[in-house]
Amino acid sequence: MTIRPSRETFLDKVLKWFRRERQILPPLKMRDILKKFGPYVIVIGRRESFWKSLFRKRVNGKPGFKDNGL
Repeated sequence: MTIRPSRETFLDKVLKWFRRERQILPPLKMRDILKKFGPYVIVIGRRESFWKSLFRKRVNGKPGFKDNGL
């Protein structure tokens, strides 16, 4: 199953100002979709709530990146 993100909205652009991103969530009835169409299906995921992503704790830096103090 491939989960594609939905279109970006104005709120996604606002979140980029705050250096945040909304998570892509799977569809609510994913089991039913898998039973009906099988594993080779492309679905459009829904985006996380704007407010939830805005107030979520931000992770500084990229994973695996170590600040060497320079």
